[in-house]
Amino acid sequence: MSISADGLMWACRAREDDVPKIDELFKVEGLSVVITGGASGIGKAYAEAMAVNGAKVALFDIDPEGLAKAKADLRGSCGKVDTFVLDATDGRAIAAAMDQVVSLWGRIDVVFANVGISGGPGYVDAEGNEVPARALENLDPALLDRVLDVNVGETFKTMQ
Repeated sequence: MSISADGLMWACRAREDDVPKIDELFKVEGLSVVITGGASGIGKAYAEAMAVNGAKVALFDIDPEGLAKAKADLRGSCGKVDTFVLDATDGRAIAAAMDQVVSLWGRIDVVFANVGISGGPGYVDAEGNEVPARALENLDPALLDRVLDVNVGETFKTMQ
């Protein structure tokens, strides 16, 4: 089966009409957005994208200095930015901060459960040398517990 150039163009136009455009999907002006891990990295990038597009952004993070810097960096954006220092593995702290956001803005529309930590550099270092202390059999199980608590537990507690 072959499709003519005219037929292909028609099919593309038909699909274009049915698919939401990125500017329509990214209309966040006035929305209330919570971002965990918002002081740096991907969380801060989400915050910038949301604030520049007019969202009210609540940044949650354990790093007070990082939060202060993120808020200062976002000052002057179209949206409002508030910060909350908390340990994202503490479900009660998350719930209290969420309640504060609702008190401030009346609702929460979007949540980026973004907190995450690494279990370490791994068995091989940046230069390609083996590090026996980092071999799986030598790792402290408490490290796995911490990584799972932060990376998985935080997402559950945040969305709960």
